[in-house]
Amino acid sequence: MLLIHARKRLRLCYVFTENTVWNPIEVLATAEGAETMRLVSLKDPEQLNSVVEYRVWGSNRNLFGNCSIGEQVIFLTKGDLMISGMISGDPFLSNEVIWEKDLYQWRLPMNNLIRAKGNPVLLAEKEIRKMLRTIYGKSYGNIFHLFIQLSSEASSSIERVLTELKWVTL
Repeated sequence: MLLIHARKRLRLCYVFTENTVWNPIEVLATAEGAETMRLVSLKDPEQLNSVVEYRVWGSNRNLFGNCSIGEQVIFLTKGDLMISGMISGDPFLSNEVIWEKDLYQWRLPMNNLIRAKGNPVLLAEKEIRKMLRTIYGKSYGNIFHLFIQLSSEASSSIERVLTELKWVTL
């Protein structure tokens, strides 16, 4: 699979082949809107299968109205898997069932999906959650549930953690 990322305001064009190991921050930081970040916390990592296969994220609620193309989304699984991607289009409604457990009719197109696995991901996720608790307090879970855009302080802190992981294109 060949992934080409080019945007109108992007000065460089990045070409990735399957299993390319790269640092997402170097690429995502150059894209319009990439200075913003959102987080998703999944109880069931199997939900990521549809994200990877169909290149969309879904919700039963319209949480995507204020999202921008180019924003980074980090999917945390409370396990040894983490996926990062970029919002690639406007939100839309769909009645196509692509997740096993629910419809999730509100959809958000994603591209530039990359994956990190293993013990370093477990440690990184713990560190990210600790940072969020420090910045936002005990109610930091609302960031996940409401798909809230992170502050620049939180985004910068998380980016530093993400750069330590080894990422592979999907």
